[in-house]
Amino acid sequence: MKKTAKHLAKRPADIPWMLNLIATIDSGHEYFKKDYKKPRKVVDEAEIVQPGMVNNNDGFFDALPLSKNAHKKHKINLAG
Repeated sequence: MKKTAKHLAKRPADIPWMLNLIATIDSGHEYFKKDYKKPRKVVDEAEIVQPGMVNNNDGFFDALPLSKNAHKKHKINLAG
């Protein structure tokens, strides 16, 4: 491992080199299996920010009245 550490200190490791290293150390690694699928990235709900969304941590927009029009019943009625 000393040679590997010296090699990495001289040159940054690229993807083909890293794959070669993994294949040398552990040829049965799950990455080399035929049915390998990239794991999904888990994102916390607090990190999701949708464009056009307003921060409602203080609950200011919670009790707004809904529109009486059937086509617009999910829209907010700010006119009163």
